[in-house]
Parts: sequence; C-alpha cells; structure tokens
Amino acid sequence: MSNGVLRDLTIKEVALTNLIAAGLTARDIAHTSSAYNSTEAARKAIEHLLRKTGAGHRLQLTAWATAAKTVPGPVRESKALTCAPKIPPRMLEILQGWTDGLATEEIRHGLGTAQDSMDTYIRTLQVHLDVDSPEQAVVVAVLAGLVHVALPGAPLPAALGSAP
Repeated sequence: MSNGVLRDLTIKEVALTNLIAAGLTARDIAHTSSAYNSTEAARKAIEHLLRKTGAGHRLQLTAWATAAKTVPGPVRESKALTCAPKIPPRMLEILQGWTDGLATEEIRHGLGTAQDSMDTYIRTLQVHLDVDSPEQAVVVAVLAGLVHVALPGAPLPAALGSAP
C-alpha cells in the first residue's frame, strides 16, 4: 500500500487485506489460506490489521486498499466498471458512509431506515454494482469513482492550499 500507515503493512498483511476485500469472512480465510490455522487466528489477524491501519472496519480498509492500489480490482469482472452505473442517492450515501468508516448500523440510523430496508438497499446496491459482497461493492465504487476516499496520512485539503 502506498500511503501513511498502509505502506507499513507486511506481505502477509497485504495478502490478508486482499482476502478481506474479496469479501471472505474470517472462517473463509482460515479455510482458504495456509497462513491462518483457525477461524480465531484469522479473526485476530483481521482485528490486528484494523488496529494497525486505523480502519474503522473491513469496508473502510477495503476502500483504502483499493484507493492505494493494493487491491487490484474486483474478484470478478463487474459491468459497473465498463458502463457507469446509476446508483440512487441513498445507496451512494451507504457506500460513502462505509468508505468514511461508519458501520452499517450507524449509516442505517443516520438515514432513519429500518433494518429490513437497509438489507434491501445493500442487496440492491450489490446488484447495481454487479458484485457479491459489500466489500466488493466498495472496491467497484472506489474504482468507478462513485465515492471519495481519504487515505490515512494523506494531507488535508487545507494543507494543500485548496481552502480559502
């Protein structure tokens, strides 16, 4: 990874980041990666990675890693990367919230949405972006320019002279 704390990741942590971005759970990671011998070991490695990077959760880490070009793209081709998807504003708010480090529950409360409605929004968002997981939705959203990603350690706009 190329920015701030992200550049300090080990090869093993970068590989774990890519597994997370692929939408794999700790259990899936333990079953598919020889680096982790149990679900608990994978879960602890994920927790350590989140603490080390300062990411609020897996989705924010995925956004950062994609923006830093550590995650090369979605695990399978997405039509959303070749034909600009029309994403409803509420679904864009969900994507941006994840990118900004908000948990799904925090976004749901902020939108004043019932759990069933939020679940429907997320499933519909995945259909719009032609992906199978929220993590992959974030990957595609970053690559398609649907969200703004502020990488950790990146200068603030005021520090760049863009503020009046």
